[in-house]
Amino acid sequence: MGIMSSPQPPPESARPRGRVRAEILPPRELTSAQKVRMHGLMAEHFENVDRRRFLEDLDEKDWAVVLFDDAGGIQGFTTLALLEIQEGGRRVLGFYSGDTVLAREYRGRSGWLSVWSRHVFRTAAQFSDCRAFWILLTATHRTYRFLPAFFREFHPRPDAPIPPDWKRRLDAFVRLKFPEEYDPIRGVVALREPTPVRRPEEAQSDVPLDDPYAQFFVQRNPGFLRSDFLACITEIAPSNTTPLGRRVLEPAR
Repeated sequence: MGIMSSPQPPPESARPRGRVRAEILPPRELTSAQKVRMHGLMAEHFENVDRRRFLEDLDEKDWAVVLFDDAGGIQGFTTLALLEIQEGGRRVLGFYSGDTVLAREYRGRSGWLSVWSRHVFRTAAQFSDCRAFWILLTATHRTYRFLPAFFREFHPRPDAPIPPDWKRRLDAFVRLKFPEEYDPIRGVVALREPTPVRRPEEAQSDVPLDDPYAQFFVQRNPGFLRSDFLACITEIAPSNTTPLGRRVLEPAR
């Protein structure tokens, strides 16, 4: 559910030279071979990734953002599901990010972000009568840092408590996916059958001591190495993007 990040970029000699492209695909349009490759990528980075459960979870999603190399091979992906709750009789949408992984040598490639944002912002704009939110469950501080980098208001955060209405909204969305495994007091999803990272020592050493957001993430989610997920929320709206977010997400506008 969180993007796997290497503690340090791969050496120059190991970095891919070719172009990559990202595409939005409904899971039903993926071939069996592509799904096997996607499961393989997850299993390379996480333990206990059961193929049957992975495929069932993939088929429940509405979209997959798939990163292809020059030869058409899959080198990464993230999945999305569109959720819905009711607030005061009005619909509220939630873009829920599911399994996400990048092949080690492709972790410096960020072009998929514009494809992801274009799809999410455009889809949200089609529902002009609804507020839309990104529901991020992450086991890595690097993915959590997307929030302060790209969005003005998001929760949880180290410098402000979560407002009660945002808390109720976040809890309602997360309970749709994890009614038994979500602890609303801690704001953490602890899977009954966790999928811990295969290199926990790298993930542990990757947390910078001088980064307040990284340290906040670890404090709020001390079980991240066993693949506990911190539940986060931000609104999908152009007015909620930071200057960096407007530049990175500009294709979406």
